[in-house]
Amino acid sequence: MPASDAVGLPTDFSRSASLEGAHEIDLTGQGQYDPILGTTHLGILNSPDTWAATLEFLTAASPRR
Repeated sequence: MPASDAVGLPTDFSRSASLEGAHEIDLTGQGQYDPILGTTHLGILNSPDTWAATLEFLTAASPRR
C-alpha cells in the first residue's frame, strides 16, 4: 500500500526527514525486527542495524560530515 498524504493522494515521503548536512543511513527491511505487527517503525527500534549505527555514532572520535 503506498503512503498517502492528508487528502489521500499517494505521496513519496522518503526524503521528508532529510536535513542538509546531516549524516543519514538507509534502513530497509526493518519490519522483520517487529515480531508482533511486522511494521518498519517498530522494527527500527529493535533493529541490530539501528543499534550498530547508534553505537558507531556515539563512539566516533568526531561527528561525521
